[in-house]
Amino acid sequence: MKNFILAMLLLIPISIFADVEIHETFNNNLGFIGTKGTRTIYIKGNLERVDEISEMTGKFAMMMSRGKTSNKSIRITDLGKNVIYNIDPDKEVYSKINIKDIEKPDSLYNVDSLKANFEYEVKDMKESKIVNGFSAKHYIATMRIIGEDKTDTLKIIDDMWVSKSIPEWNTIKNYSRLMANNFSQGKNRKNERLKYMNDFYEKISKIDGYPVKTDISMYTSGSAEDGDDNSEKMQMSDILGGGEKDTNNSINGFRLLHSLTNVKSVEKKNLNDNLFKLKSEWKEIGN
Repeated sequence: MKNFILAMLLLIPISIFADVEIHETFNNNLGFIGTKGTRTIYIKGNLERVDEISEMTGKFAMMMSRGKTSNKSIRITDLGKNVIYNIDPDKEVYSKINIKDIEKPDSLYNVDSLKANFEYEVKDMKESKIVNGFSAKHYIATMRIIGEDKTDTLKIIDDMWVSKSIPEWNTIKNYSRLMANNFSQGKNRKNERLKYMNDFYEKISKIDGYPVKTDISMYTSGSAEDGDDNSEKMQMSDILGGGEKDTNNSINGFRLLHSLTNVKSVEKKNLNDNLFKLKSEWKEIGN
């Protein structure tokens, strides 16, 4: 289950990109660690760069940070070369991930076991309104993983507002297909262990619009769900500002992850190719 969570983090936010510049704000809670900040996404052809400036939130996170509460990161994706570079600009180092390696059976991004049932649903809520300045429609995507013994479950809910009124939507739509094809091998997938994630991603990719607001939650429940030990963990998590009990929905369990993203602006840009190249002073390190 722990490796599944790592895999899902690669898809948050679940993105549909284009030759534009997008500015977002985000607020994430994962376990005991919270972060909030700004994100700028640059896209040119099959190249993408994501710059993030974030700061830790919550007393526990502040204590663990040893005084450093802010962080800068850069991610460059080259779909032509099937590589992702994760860069720490302050330390001037980067790590490299081959996208195809994610689909290998021994990849750390794979689930721990195939002995689970998966349920998917993408629901059109038939609701429209102006969200963050864009005319948007409401969708809720849900994936549920049920363990072999039916006591260990994981549920991901992606509540999103999507819009086609953003600049260069046609370019965004075409690029979304390229992105989806890169993370999925269609009917002839080499790695069935990733089939569940590919299917879920493909369903979301078919939604006609760019997500201008996303609210993603990940819940888990286990065999000790009703026991006193679990209740004690819940209380400690609440104190530390991490996991949460779900009080607003008809879901019983422990909220592992909550991620809220809002798009502030989308602009058509003529981006320089150098923006997507590694600087000579950046040194490669292991993953």
